Amino acid sequence: MLVLYRGLQYNTELKTIITVSLLSEIGSLILVYHDLSINYAYNTALLLHHTLWLLLIVRQVGYRGVGYLLPGFFFVFGIFNLIFGEGIDNFNCNTFVIGSFMYLGIFIVESFRQLKRENFDFFSAPSYLMLFAPVMFFLGLSFEFSFRNYELGNSLVLGLVRLYTFISYFVNIIYYTFLIIYIIKINQPKYAK
Repeated sequence: MLVLYRGLQYNTELKTIITVSLLSEIGSLILVYHDLSINYAYNTALLLHHTLWLLLIVRQVGYRGVGYLLPGFFFVFGIFNLIFGEGIDNFNCNTFVIGSFMYLGIFIVESFRQLKRENFDFFSAPSYLMLFAPVMFFLGLSFEFSFRNYELGNSLVLGLVRLYTFISYFVNIIYYTFLIIYIIKINQPKYAK
């Protein structure tokens, strides 16, 4: 995606999401190498990642005024949950799940609104592909984290791989594949600004 980065010149949120994800992975690898907890890196990245996706969808679908408060409310909730709720030392499952379902709610409402208007071009535009990219990521990992069951995540799928690993790889492959397809599409002259 970084090679095709030039197609993202008008999409600051998506560039920042990609950068946050990259820095989160690099930071967690460094922390693991030094035998430190990765929860700091993941909680920070999670809060930024979800807030930026909420900001991106609100901006893309054209919400005005009150719509822009949703990412702000989520960010404030995430900070409170980090400090007073689940804490810094634990992965913030509530923040992940609530942010995911906020995004999915906006995505579903907007999809039905466009269907009602019979705006079928909305669903074939590259921007819809971008907005759809995190849907499986949010759904899959929310189902995993909402149970908060460590044993469930460690159970083996087909006797070969942990459930968490299976879900994580599956949703990330879909997530980043859709983002790459989006970036390739907007680099085509047909969609160039």
